[in-house]
Amino acid sequence: MTGEPIAVSNVQADPRFKQDFAQSTGYVPRSILATPLISDGQVIGVMEVLDKIEAAAFGLEDMELLGVFAQQAALAIHQWQQHARLGDALLAGLRDLLDGAAQPGAEALRAALAAPDDDDATRDLSALAALFYGIAGRGPAERKACLQILAAFAQYLHSGPDLDQNPATPW
Repeated sequence: MTGEPIAVSNVQADPRFKQDFAQSTGYVPRSILATPLISDGQVIGVMEVLDKIEAAAFGLEDMELLGVFAQQAALAIHQWQQHARLGDALLAGLRDLLDGAAQPGAEALRAALAAPDDDDATRDLSALAALFYGIAGRGPAERKACLQILAAFAQYLHSGPDLDQNPATPW
């Protein structure tokens, strides 16, 4: 609750310990080491270690080591959440663009967006979302360059040959 790590050597004597909950899991620990998972200054979870094997209690070194693992776990959770949000945002944006669109290729994109997740088109869109995510993390100059390239490619598609009809068109 405080956002600070804590080591409790005798949980039975600690009023914060919920004995009945521990018993309901089938395991009642003797000691607990807990540290918050912090992402963007917010506590998003807690990482706990129960019952140190070679000692009755956890020490400062244990707390520091768990803190390192907690930082990595929080980073992994944050990255996963951002990746999921980016994919969702990309698909939502593409769907919004297609609403009422009568442009060449719109039907193929609609079909890809409606396809099951195990479909090749969906995997391609997921790969595209992953590329967007990677580029977005590089910085503003890279994002701007990517947008310029995509805009040029979109313009080429609108004015150039239909790639669906002639897939052998050289770039």
